[in-house]
Amino acid sequence: SSGLVLSAFLFALAWAAAYVLFLPLSYWIPDFVEYWYIDVPEIVYYDRGVYPFVANLLSIISLCIVAPIIEEFAFRGLILHRWSYRYGIMPAILGSSIVFGIVHPDPLGAFFFGVAMCILYLRTQSLWLPIVCHGIYNLVVWLIELGYVIHYGPEFDYTLEQFQNDWPYGLMALVIVTAW
Repeated sequence: SSGLVLSAFLFALAWAAAYVLFLPLSYWIPDFVEYWYIDVPEIVYYDRGVYPFVANLLSIISLCIVAPIIEEFAFRGLILHRWSYRYGIMPAILGSSIVFGIVHPDPLGAFFFGVAMCILYLRTQSLWLPIVCHGIYNLVVWLIELGYVIHYGPEFDYTLEQFQNDWPYGLMALVIVTAW
């Protein structure tokens, strides 16, 4: 239950952070934002009128099981653990979360997610809850992508202009996170 609540909060935070970071950049350096944030690889597969079961199952497994296990072991189990001995706990939380953010398309949202997973790991002294929260978070991302594909059709291509026009959603997420 607390994992679902944390995942929901982090999702809203990441959505708000994406708009805080990328909306201004989308006017100053639109090509970069389009490359880095808008044109991400597909995670829901659709081919010739069907959603291939095996391809989508592998996508879910890699996104919701394999990636959370590998990333939580690497960033919380290894980097956070070692850097906390070397530099102290706060620099380790910030440093491992910065590196975690850098390797994701939404670096600011991923940074906040990394901080939350570090705190969760340190409080529980176990990687299981961060792995589960990470998997739930990624599953929500996959389901939202599936919703887009089903609602708008498989040929739908989210554009920079649509991102810019959807700024009220980013503002709504920011208000929700601030109130939360």
